[in-house]
Amino acid sequence: MWDNSAMKKPGWPWKIYFFVFSVHVLLNMLNLFFPDSLPYVYYHILMAFHPGYRTAYGLAVLQVIFNLITVIPLFLFVFQIRLLNAHLWQWIFVLRVIFDLTGHALEIKFFRSVFHADLQTFLSYLFIFLVLIVPSYIGCFWYAFRLNLEKMR
Repeated sequence: MWDNSAMKKPGWPWKIYFFVFSVHVLLNMLNLFFPDSLPYVYYHILMAFHPGYRTAYGLAVLQVIFNLITVIPLFLFVFQIRLLNAHLWQWIFVLRVIFDLTGHALEIKFFRSVFHADLQTFLSYLFIFLVLIVPSYIGCFWYAFRLNLEKMR
């Protein structure tokens, strides 16, 4: 089961991470909707060639929306605030995983091209990406699923 020592109140590293992650999510949203940004141009050029690419753009929009929503449970986790039902946060967590897996067409192409061009650069980008994203999954998972565990005790 869960170790209570792992569930202590998150400290200042989590608060710093929350700020960095929130800025990252906000910048991703702005990039997707700002006409001069690479993601906006990428998806709109694809849609100009074939309307079927609207699906990829729609998935990218949903991915950005769920990452924006994810800021809420991460905030609640970092500051140890209970809000709403655990099942809601669990569904949001699951939907975020789904849209993170399907809503990154541009990023996947980017990682593939960097992988083929230079393995060391690819590994650097991958490391930065994982350091930026994985803690948000950990915090949101703890928040969503810990609420049910505490209720069962």
